[in-house]
Amino acid sequence: MNNVVFRIFLPMLLFSTITSFNVLWYAVLSLIVMVSFYLLLIPRLEADNRKRGVLVQGICQR
Repeated sequence: MNNVVFRIFLPMLLFSTITSFNVLWYAVLSLIVMVSFYLLLIPRLEADNRKRGVLVQGICQR
């Protein structure tokens, strides 16, 4: 039952509390802008291509 609550009912409750789609659009848009900015900035700072994705992911988690 604990799994059902955390995997089904909690996300349903969180989604149902978003009454305005403005909040949802703001969150999605800000995430897209932030990741795009860092995808443009990181190649200028890091020469090694293998480290770029890790840097973007690490910065966006903060």
